[in-house]
Amino acid sequence: MKVKLLEKGDKSIKFEIKDTTPAFVNALRRSISDVNIMAVDFVEIKRNTSTMYSETLAHRIGLIPLTFKSGAFVETDKCKCEGAGCDKCTVKLALKIAGPANVYASNMASTDDSVKPAEKNILITKLIEDQEIELEATARLGNTKRHARWQSAIAGYQYFPKVKLNDGCDLCGVCIKKCQKKLLEEVKGGKKVELNEPYKCDLCNNCSKSCPKGVLTIEGDPTKIIMTVESVSGLSPKEIVTSAAEALKEQLGELRGELKD
Repeated sequence: MKVKLLEKGDKSIKFEIKDTTPAFVNALRRSISDVNIMAVDFVEIKRNTSTMYSETLAHRIGLIPLTFKSGAFVETDKCKCEGAGCDKCTVKLALKIAGPANVYASNMASTDDSVKPAEKNILITKLIEDQEIELEATARLGNTKRHARWQSAIAGYQYFPKVKLNDGCDLCGVCIKKCQKKLLEEVKGGKKVELNEPYKCDLCNNCSKSCPKGVLTIEGDPTKIIMTVESVSGLSPKEIVTSAAEALKEQLGELRGELKD
């Protein structure tokens, strides 16, 4: 198995996995649900005179992605405090603001400098004159298996596209014109059509459907897969993929042990 990095950004990563199987890549994708991130799971509303219901307000705050230092916290049920809540497993965030004002995620103050909203300009609600909000939120580690608020990333994959050209192609150019992403091109010096940027092809098959003679097809290679991971949390895409791979490795180790027994 070989891995090749295709694109890397602050919030997303795209890489190619060669000599693999769809089953393995799908297992890696599903393992992302085991990645722990920090999110608010309890909100104490002390005062709320806004037009937004307290339940809706708490729900919106719970879905705000939070940054945190990886490895600095443990899950509450595994902490030495035995679920009581301490600085090793919980972080408090406070919000106190009066209108008129727009209430943003950046208005929340945290007891830990590393735990704060990943996006400062997320609008929580709007207050007019004589309206105010005062609350205290508790953030803990968790994963998607418990609730969507702990979703670390959105992940997907596709097969690597391969162009197949049967006998009878006269290079009429119809398929090249019909490709909406302009990825098909005629190879100079020979009667052949290829993808100039195969990683951008989404296998829509618009080109093959438009071929007058039906001699061009684009098929996916199940042994060569392109995977994209987009972070929707405080973790970087690289940290998410690494943690997911470690979780998968641990699960396979447990399965191997069970099979031996």
